[in-house]
Amino acid sequence: MYLLRLTIWLTIGTIMKYIFIFLAIFFSLSTTGQEVISLRELYAWGNTNYPLAQDAKLIHKIESLNLEAITRKRLPQLSLNAQAQYQSENIELQTGQISLEAPQDTYNAYVDINFNLYDGGLTRVRKQLQRNQSSVQYNQYKVQLRTVKKRINQLVFTITLSRKHVKIIQNTIDQLQENIDLAEAQVNNGTLLESELNKLKVRSLEAKKERTAIRANTKNYINLLEQLTGKSYEIHTQFDLPAELTISVSDSINRPENLLYDSQKKLLETQKNLLEAELMPKISLYGRGGIGNPNPLNFADFETSTYALGGIRLQWSFFDWGSNRKEKAKLEVDQQQIEVDRNLFNFELENDRLILQNELDKLVTQIKNSEQIVRLQNKILEQSKAQLDNDVITTSEYITQLNTSLNAQLQLELTNTQLLKARVGYLTLLGKL
Repeated sequence: MYLLRLTIWLTIGTIMKYIFIFLAIFFSLSTTGQEVISLRELYAWGNTNYPLAQDAKLIHKIESLNLEAITRKRLPQLSLNAQAQYQSENIELQTGQISLEAPQDTYNAYVDINFNLYDGGLTRVRKQLQRNQSSVQYNQYKVQLRTVKKRINQLVFTITLSRKHVKIIQNTIDQLQENIDLAEAQVNNGTLLESELNKLKVRSLEAKKERTAIRANTKNYINLLEQLTGKSYEIHTQFDLPAELTISVSDSINRPENLLYDSQKKLLETQKNLLEAELMPKISLYGRGGIGNPNPLNFADFETSTYALGGIRLQWSFFDWGSNRKEKAKLEVDQQQIEVDRNLFNFELENDRLILQNELDKLVTQIKNSEQIVRLQNKILEQSKAQLDNDVITTSEYITQLNTSLNAQLQLELTNTQLLKARVGYLTLLGKL
C-alpha cells in the first residue's frame, strides 16, 4: 500500500512539476521543420487570388485606351457623305432667249475634313477627367480589398486559438491517462472504488470528444483560408504572427477610404473645369471636296462637276440661360456631400479606435490577473496532490482542481492570443498593416 501511494505521488508530482514547462517547450518547438507563413504573405496571396484582383488591370487598361481615344480626336477628322434626291419642281429662269431649268434629280458626294486649332482646353480637361475617373475606380478597388485582409485576420487567429485549445486539451488527456493507469492498479488492489476509475474515464472521453470537434472545426477554417488565398496548407502549417506590435494613441490614420474621398472630390472639380471649357470659343479649320450634279457651288452649272471649299470656323456658346452655372453649383454641393461622408467615416473610425484601445487595456489587465491565477492554481493543485495521496480528498475532487488549473492555463493562452489579435485589428483599422 505504501509503495503504491509512493508511486502515485512520484508519478503525479513529476507530471505536474513539468507540465507547464513542457507546454512552453512544446509551443516553442512545435514549428520546427514545419512551413511558417507570415500574415503579409497571406495578405498578398489573398489580394492576388481575390476575383476582384483583375479589376486593377482592367482599370489601367481602360484608362490607357480612353486617353488614346481622346488624343486621336485632336487629329484631322474625315467623313464621307453622299446624297441623292428627286423633287417634283425646281428652279426655272427665263432671260430673253436664254432659258435655265435646274434638274429635278440631284446627286452629291463629298468628303469633309475638320481640324481643331483651339478647343478651349477641352482635350486637356477630358484627359484629366479620365485619369481622375480611373483614380476613383482604383481607390474603390483598394477599399474593397480590405475585406480580404479582415477575413484573413479572422481565420488565422481562429485557427491559432483552436490549435492552442487542442494542445491544452491534449495535455489534459495525457494527465487523465496517467491517473487512469494508476487508478486501475488501485482498483485491482482493492484500494479504490471502480466508480472513481469510471469518473476518470468519462472525463477522458469527454476531453477526447472536445478535441475531435475542435480539430474538425480547425480543418474547416484552414479550408476557408485555402479558398481565400488560393494556396494549400498542411494541417500543421504554422502562421508567423508578429510578437511585438507598437501601438500608440498618436498613430495616424492611413485608410484607403480617405484616398477615395480625395479622388472623388478631384473628379468633381475636373467636371467643373469641363463645364468651363465647354463655354470657351473653339477655332477650327474645315474643308470639303466632292462631286455633284448640279454643282452645289455654281448655280448656273447643271452638269456633273467637282468642287471644293475650305475656311476657318469660330464657335462660341457664350450664353446658355445659366444652365452651366447651375451644373457647377450642383457639383459643388456634391463635393460638400463627400466631405460630410468623410467626416462621418472618420467619426465612426475614431469610435472604433477608442473601443479597440479599451479592449487592449482590458486584455493587458486580464493577462496580469490570469498569470497570478495560474500561479495560485498551481499551488492549490500541488496541495490537492498531497491530499489525494493521503486520502484526504477523492479522485473527483482532484479532477475538479486539475480541470480548474488547466482551464486557468488555457485562459491565459487564449487571452495572450486575443491581445495579439486585438493589436493586429487595431493596426488594420488604422491602415498600418
